[in-house]
Amino acid sequence: MFSHAIDAAIEEGIQQYPPDREILAKQELEFYALLPLDLRRGNSSILRLRDDIDLENVQSNALARELILRVLGGENDLLNAIAGRACCRELRIDFATAFDEEIQQNDTLNIFYDDIYIYLKAWLMQSIKYDSEMPVADIKQRYPNEIRPDKQAYIRVLLDIQSYWIYRPYVQQRLESDYKTHANEIIHNYLDKLIEQIQNYTQEIHTENIILKR
Repeated sequence: MFSHAIDAAIEEGIQQYPPDREILAKQELEFYALLPLDLRRGNSSILRLRDDIDLENVQSNALARELILRVLGGENDLLNAIAGRACCRELRIDFATAFDEEIQQNDTLNIFYDDIYIYLKAWLMQSIKYDSEMPVADIKQRYPNEIRPDKQAYIRVLLDIQSYWIYRPYVQQRLESDYKTHANEIIHNYLDKLIEQIQNYTQEIHTENIILKR
């Protein structure tokens, strides 16, 4: 239903982040950190330039991101359930009945849910994958309508996901590993960045409206 929108958001976002020296340096460092000790030759250009790099932390960060992408962005698509439950709670809809035909035909819920899902699937997963923030302004907000979207509702849902839904047992059990704590920190931090971007974008729109009214 919204796969094309997700693909478009990902593609447009990635195009704004062409490979540069910083990204390539991160790739090289992670590659080196993930090599078994007996295969490291100590010839990484990053290591030659710096001697304060904590390779263990680099490795933990890389493996935690891989865990997140496998668990949340994988075929079981937990993001789908998280987005659905969070949107239903915001709109005061009983999630237990959310798959009834009457609810499926609720256009307001479906539009809101699609948008939140795109934020999670496109922005959050791609930002975590590349360890770099994607642009948030390329993702449209359509709830309750595109002309006057309720940006605070989006922020409330994302805060709810950050503080509650990510920590539900059906998510945490799947994240269970040596990197679970680090993975939770990464998810929390990137949701912070997403919410901050949306807040800043909201303020820009608000400022423009004030200027236009004057």
